[in-house]
Amino acid sequence: MRNTKWLRYSLASLTLIAGGLSGLLVACGDDDDNPVTPGNDAGDTDTGTTDAGTTDAPNDQTNPPADAGTNAKLQLVNAATDFGPSNPVGALRVCYGLGPSAIAPLPPLPDRKSSDAQPYPGVYIGTGGAVQGTGADLTTVPIVPYLMNAQSLSDRGVFRTDAGAGPTCADLLGNAVDAGGAFVEGVDYWKLPAIPANTFVKEKSFILVLTGCAGDSTLGAEKCGEGFAPGGDPGNGNLKVTVYEVDRASAVAADKIGTQFIHASPAGAAALAVGGIQVVPGYIANASDPATFKGLSADGGAGPAVAVGGKTDFVQVEGVNVASDSFTANPSAANLAISLANIQLASYGANVPAGGEYRNGAAFTFIALGDPAEPATVGGQFNTKTFHFIALPNDPINEVYKP
Repeated sequence: MRNTKWLRYSLASLTLIAGGLSGLLVACGDDDDNPVTPGNDAGDTDTGTTDAGTTDAPNDQTNPPADAGTNAKLQLVNAATDFGPSNPVGALRVCYGLGPSAIAPLPPLPDRKSSDAQPYPGVYIGTGGAVQGTGADLTTVPIVPYLMNAQSLSDRGVFRTDAGAGPTCADLLGNAVDAGGAFVEGVDYWKLPAIPANTFVKEKSFILVLTGCAGDSTLGAEKCGEGFAPGGDPGNGNLKVTVYEVDRASAVAADKIGTQFIHASPAGAAALAVGGIQVVPGYIANASDPATFKGLSADGGAGPAVAVGGKTDFVQVEGVNVASDSFTANPSAANLAISLANIQLASYGANVPAGGEYRNGAAFTFIALGDPAEPATVGGQFNTKTFHFIALPNDPINEVYKP
C-alpha cells in the first residue's frame, strides 16, 4: 500500500504548478445543488467541522475496522481567507469533541509535516484531503470542532517527537499539561458550533469546506465572504464549515469521468466572471478555443452559473483526455484553465492516494480556492493562497489515524 498523507500538498514539488498559475490576474442518492446545512446551538447553519489527521508514515489499511468501508467518508478543505494576526500563515491542526463534553483521544491533527518545506504540521489555506479518525461510526455522534492554531502549537512545542505523538487534544484543551500556558480562544484556537448527530451517515461521502475570516482580520467582505466586517475582536468572525455531500454511489462509465464542482473562492467571484460569463466550470482541451469546452451538464453544455458556496450536480463527462486537458471556471478566460496534471499536483504533490489518480471511470469533485490577486509564488514556492483548483475523489479510502 502506498503512503498517503492527510495534507496532500508537498510545497517543494509545487514549483511545477507556479508557471501555470502565474497568468491569473485577477450522484446518485440525496445529492442536489445545495450543501448539507446542519443546524447548531447558535441557531446558524452551514457551520461545523470534523475529525482530521495525517500520517507521514505507511498507513496500513490491510486490516481496517470491519465497517471502515461503510462509514461516512470525510474530506476537509481549508478554504478560509485569513485567521488574523495570530496565524498569518493560516495553518490549522484539528481537534474535535464528541458530544457536549468529551474530547477525542487524539493529538491535534495533522501531527506530521507533509514536506520539509513546511515550517510545522498543519492544514494550510488552499489545501485539503482525506480525513483520518478512529475508525468509529460517526452517525450518532455530535462533533464539536476545535480549529487549533498550528503556529501556536509549534511555538509551544506541541509536536511529535521520537517518543511519540505528544499531548492529546484532551490534555491541551483541558490544560492538563504544560503547553506554555492556557490556550486563548479566538487566538490559539477557534471553537465552532457542533455538527449534530446523523449528519455523517454510513455509505455517504462528504467534503467539508472551511471558509471565512477570524474576527480580528483586517480584510473586508469582498475577501472574507458575505457578512464579514473587518477590525473586530479575536473570535470566530464568519468562519464556518459547509458540509457538502458528494456522489459516492454512482457507477462511472469506463469512458467518462464523474465530476462535481464546489465554488469556495469568495475573493475570486468577481475576477472569475469574464466576458459576461460567471463561473460555469468544466473541462477544456484548448484554453484559447471555447469550442473545446465540455461543461458540467447532462449534454456537456455550459450549465447554470455556480455562485460562491454553490455545488453542481453529479455528471459524467465524456471525451475528456486526462493526460492533456484542463479544468476551468470560465471557458471564455484562457488564463483560468489549469491542466489536470497541475491540479493533481496541487491536490496531492507526489503522494497520490490509491483511488485518487485522475482517470476515466471514477468520480472527483473540483474545488475553486483562493484569491486571484495573490501572487502565484512566494519565495519560489507555490502560494496556496492564490486562485487554484484542487480535486478530491468522491469515494476516498477511509483512513484510520495511527500514532
